[in-house]
Amino acid sequence: MHIFEILNELADSPERFELVSQDDDVWEVSADSLGLYLYFTRGLGPDSKHDQVYIEFAVNGRYDLTKGGNAIKVLSTVIAMIKSYLPKFVKKQDNYISFGADKAEPSRVSLYKRAVPILSRILSTMDYNWKYQNAGPSSGSLETYTWTRTTQ
Repeated sequence: MHIFEILNELADSPERFELVSQDDDVWEVSADSLGLYLYFTRGLGPDSKHDQVYIEFAVNGRYDLTKGGNAIKVLSTVIAMIKSYLPKFVKKQDNYISFGADKAEPSRVSLYKRAVPILSRILSTMDYNWKYQNAGPSSGSLETYTWTRTTQ
């Protein structure tokens, strides 16, 4: 069984999580038992419009690999968080959705590349059509993965 098939199965029983704060441009979702926080942030996209959604998460305040032995549980909970809240966060104005990995962490870059099909499946259930663009423009040490809305 492939690691992401396992994660998809585990996403059916993630750790408990909740939306802990929200405003127009930032939502924070927490799974306290893991020290996990996931953020949806709206910011400037490639066309300098306020139309890009960024997804990022941290465990115990760290964005790097923690080597805490919870990787499967953390990632399965992140997938469940995204499934639950991304469709509610994205607005009609949003044309891009992206996340990134630090190039200094090759294992994370590799993991995120393999996560692309999972996020693509989640996006396929949402309103509008989303197309993966391969890695977006890399910003310094960040490898970026971006989807573009193909219809309004």
